[in-house]
Amino acid sequence: MGPVKTWQVAVALLTLQARNADSNLTFNEGALAVWVPSLRSTSAGRAAINGMVRANLIERAPQPGVPDTAPLQYRLTPAGCEAVRGAKKLLPSLHKAAHGPMTPADQVEPFAGRLWKLLCIRKVLTAEEAANLLVDAGQDVGRARTRASELLLAWSRQCPLAIQPSDRRIKGAKRYGLMVDLGPTPPDIRAKARSRAP
Repeated sequence: MGPVKTWQVAVALLTLQARNADSNLTFNEGALAVWVPSLRSTSAGRAAINGMVRANLIERAPQPGVPDTAPLQYRLTPAGCEAVRGAKKLLPSLHKAAHGPMTPADQVEPFAGRLWKLLCIRKVLTAEEAANLLVDAGQDVGRARTRASELLLAWSRQCPLAIQPSDRRIKGAKRYGLMVDLGPTPPDIRAKARSRAP
């Protein structure tokens, strides 16, 4: 398998692997959007499809008797089937943002550590849920909600393959899903800030 150029293609391959996809499975942008929360925006879904077409991982599937206005359907090519089978093994090299550096255990702030453990257990979480579960009686829930929201957003931006925000909201709160096990400590969001410093 050649290099995968974008995180959109990488996450699509991982999703197809989880669905045991082969050349018999047909899908379109809409299906990817349902399967992968981070591909729900039109531009992200289209980038995944276009990237896989350019890399010869998918091809248009025949649609006999279907109107021209129907969404285009795609299926895996032989190279695509091979890429899907090997997607998880290649995950660390699929995209730099798949795995950023993780925070050293002795430098994890207590709230961030508890939030990370909760995300690892629940797999899907909102800042509202996290605040309600993590604060003790008498503590400021609003402040905890704000901090949880900041951390979840920062982690998802640093590791977009592994931590994906969903367009679907629960009582107005954005949901975050942990798609890949990154280990016992959260992403080191300070690392990105240091890399931008002059």
